[in-house]
Amino acid sequence: MTEVIASSTQGTIAKTPRPLVAALLSAIWPPLGQIYAGSLRRGLLVWLCSFTASFGCLALLASPLQAGAFGLVAAMLFAIAIYVATIADAFFLARRCKAAVSRRITPWLLYPLAVTLFSLLTQGMAVAFREYIAESYVTPSRSMFPAIVRGDRFYVDKFWKTPLCVSRDDVILFHPQGPDSAPWASRVVGLPGDQIEVAGECVSVNGTAEAHTLIGLPGDSVEFTGNEFVVSGSSRETTHALIDARIPSSPQLATYGPMIVPEGHWFVLGDNRRLSKDSRIIGPIPFENYVGTVRMLLWSSGSRSFNSCDPDADAPEEIFWGRIGQKP
Repeated sequence: MTEVIASSTQGTIAKTPRPLVAALLSAIWPPLGQIYAGSLRRGLLVWLCSFTASFGCLALLASPLQAGAFGLVAAMLFAIAIYVATIADAFFLARRCKAAVSRRITPWLLYPLAVTLFSLLTQGMAVAFREYIAESYVTPSRSMFPAIVRGDRFYVDKFWKTPLCVSRDDVILFHPQGPDSAPWASRVVGLPGDQIEVAGECVSVNGTAEAHTLIGLPGDSVEFTGNEFVVSGSSRETTHALIDARIPSSPQLATYGPMIVPEGHWFVLGDNRRLSKDSRIIGPIPFENYVGTVRMLLWSSGSRSFNSCDPDADAPEEIFWGRIGQKP
């Protein structure tokens, strides 16, 4: 039974906290267990430590270190460990307490106030994190297939976002028509000063033609397994550039330049060349339209289809486990 201690001098009542109740409250919302055990300061410290550690892991995943799938799994395990540690801390804190703080503040009022306070703090810091550190996005199109499948959730680094940190072949997020336009994701093909030419759908950078994957020729059966194409029963290694012969070629996309990428700009292309709106249409992208660099795929699920000509365009979605954690 809960021990009740009466104080005639102060006219207040204090109760010994129950460890299991403290653990349950902490499982619902980490600081609540510590507050129930009589330590508001401890609750604030636990919240601050867990929040800082969790968001620190997320910031590390968005860094140029390329943590990959191992880093993603390690971050998830670390977050789970922090969550379990806060529950255990509330349990043992309540177990050590002889009596909780006196009930000058009505308990039913204290907990909603604590939840409101910590929720506002968490939301405020989360907004700042998404604005200045990193944010996840979901792609609605097939323009970056096969690197990014429609429906993939990818992680964008907004902290290391200086132009000096962007290299050729990086996938970046940018506003195509100013800060109010919806962001697009494309691959950087040309840096300032590079000469770009597109002839017969073949892209040349400074006179060197890039490799591309050609699929969908007459008689070919094409299947995408998540990491590679199976063309007529044979695996085919993929490159960044994909040309699908089943999609009609557009003269506007097949020929461009030659041109020199101006200073303060990038020349970007979508990997799925016949389904992409990119610098061939809107021109080079100015640095000021840059949102961030895509560092990894957080989740990958979608259809094996990747163009409107595919007979399986309405096929059910599936999870591509091998793509999670990869850099596109």
